[in-house]
Amino acid sequence: MLQRLEVLRSEKCNNIDAMSIAPLSMPEDLATPIIASRAKIAADLPPEYRAELQHFLLAHESLQDHELVRRLAETITIDNFPANAYAAEGLLISKVNHGFWEHFAYMHASPGHRTTYRDVNLPLRENQYLTGDFLDVLTASMLGSLPLSSIDRFVSCTTGVQTFSDCLGAPWASGTGNFENYKLSDFKRGAVRGLLAFAHLHKMSSSASQVPLRFHDSYSNNKSFEDGILLDTLCRSANEDTVCLIMGPERLGGVRVTNWPGRHAFLCLSGNHAQAQWRFNLVNLLSVLKHYDTLDRRVVVLFQGAVLGPLLVRFLADFIETLTIKVSFLDLGRLLDIAYEADISKTGSPLPNRSFDSKNMLNIVECGDTIFQEA
Repeated sequence: MLQRLEVLRSEKCNNIDAMSIAPLSMPEDLATPIIASRAKIAADLPPEYRAELQHFLLAHESLQDHELVRRLAETITIDNFPANAYAAEGLLISKVNHGFWEHFAYMHASPGHRTTYRDVNLPLRENQYLTGDFLDVLTASMLGSLPLSSIDRFVSCTTGVQTFSDCLGAPWASGTGNFENYKLSDFKRGAVRGLLAFAHLHKMSSSASQVPLRFHDSYSNNKSFEDGILLDTLCRSANEDTVCLIMGPERLGGVRVTNWPGRHAFLCLSGNHAQAQWRFNLVNLLSVLKHYDTLDRRVVVLFQGAVLGPLLVRFLADFIETLTIKVSFLDLGRLLDIAYEADISKTGSPLPNRSFDSKNMLNIVECGDTIFQEA
């Protein structure tokens, strides 16, 4: 473990893709829990699930938009996450907004039945999700997280700038009414179909079939950030021995939480291939947490890394039981855009007020250039 950390401290961020192709050997004390978790997670994935999803989506192609939304409303429960809950130790938050759900449906739809979806650049998405076993492990991780009370799961049919009710309108809120002129935008329709497809897998999964399909609305997470509640609560709950570990693409290495009472650290992800490199990133994260465990430092991870978060959270739910410290993991999605107050991701504002205003909750310092940095 220490050898791996020393390499991460010395290797440049721009070498991360090359390192992941010929990765460092897995520390022996991490190999066993990772292998055990991988086996447990894989068991949650129904066999031949991709063919099953194609049949499921084909049956939903003829449904009108209001019928899709009504089926979703009857299938999942969405609630708001209470702002005071960010004070809890050991908080594990994953967030999956419309982009992944849209891609999930598009990739599993029959090639001849994709005209009612937005073009999602299929070659790019196949490279992101189908390189190695990433999509299988991610899907199984999300299914396997459903029975775990230790994980809080956030979803949205947008980037979280609207509540589910505002986003999907009358068919979501009510089963009655005249929906003759109701129409979803292409990306919302794709997201609704993706969520319905996941709900279908949930019904097929033997280990999760009896667990209600419940999510928190991503809007409540974004609104708590916008109002300053989220970071203020985290800061007040931390002390000088609490490390804020920011994990994400290279530019996040220069981000600091303004009133954080302890130290900052940074762990870099590839800007283009983080998902396919999930094993490499997982072992790096667990190695860093082991390091802080030996120092008796509580860790709060602020994460941005496409849709890698739910996979990491599922492994963490098992791994943190082997640690003596408390670890929180918050998937904040568009942290980079908010910190730099610019649309770096080119996907529009992540906040409900449609701004990129960090309100002095975050500040920017000079970035280091190594994969693992401690400030």
